[in-house]
Amino acid sequence: MPTSPVAAILRRYGDDHALIKNRDSLMLLAKGVDKESGARAALAELDVSPDQAIAVGDAENDLALFRACGKTAAVANAVPELKAAADLVLDGEHATGVVELIELVLDGTF
Repeated sequence: MPTSPVAAILRRYGDDHALIKNRDSLMLLAKGVDKESGARAALAELDVSPDQAIAVGDAENDLALFRACGKTAAVANAVPELKAAADLVLDGEHATGVVELIELVLDGTF
């Protein structure tokens, strides 16, 4: 029976890595390395409290980022799971949603 490419990759990299869903794709990451760990490291380097950070995303891999930030927003084209986890679902898709979020922050309404 032929081996799937995913199974071959998992055998090659072993237990030190994890598969993370990102819409229709899979990402292979070292365990413990994801958007949450990156955001926490950046916030610590910048001496910014997680409560002062806002995460915005559109896919499943952004759930990790949401755990690192005090407020969360999903753009209109986000996957349902991310929309359900977000504090705010924006009307705009993609970059238009990010612009909408920035305007809300600058207006003091988010």
